[in-house]
Amino acid sequence: MVNMMNKYFVGAIFGLGLALGASIAPAQDEDVMDSMHRFGHGMARMAHHLELTDAQKEEISVIFEEAHAAGAADRERREVLRDELETLMDDYNATQAQAISTELGEIHGRLAYIRIDSRAQINEVLTEEQLEELAEMREQHAERRGKGGKRFGGPDGRGDF
Repeated sequence: MVNMMNKYFVGAIFGLGLALGASIAPAQDEDVMDSMHRFGHGMARMAHHLELTDAQKEEISVIFEEAHAAGAADRERREVLRDELETLMDDYNATQAQAISTELGEIHGRLAYIRIDSRAQINEVLTEEQLEELAEMREQHAERRGKGGKRFGGPDGRGDF
């Protein structure tokens, strides 16, 4: 589930994306293009639907790059811990399982903070009109996913574990 949330951040935090190369003027800086390519087709949707300026694309690209770098070590550690937890099933040790699970929870919290912090930074780059459109995009995305607009937690707010 955490891996899916990571993919959500990278590819769909705002419904962002890959086809951006086709929608940006050819004169766009190569670093920005590389960054936007990395973050998938959602960035293209964001750029298209919100009619981002080149300056906004650059700023948002930097925000994504910084967020990606900030979470890199945690994402790598998360994968190691998941593997350890999985192999632990062969020779189960409750204390070890609890320690690994606790560390995974801490990682999840740090990655969630990075995600929400980057959202806040992006919101500062957008105009009021773009923020309204982004809210609509998020709502439509949530409806398509069947989540009723909530990012975290189930109907009782306790999560889907």
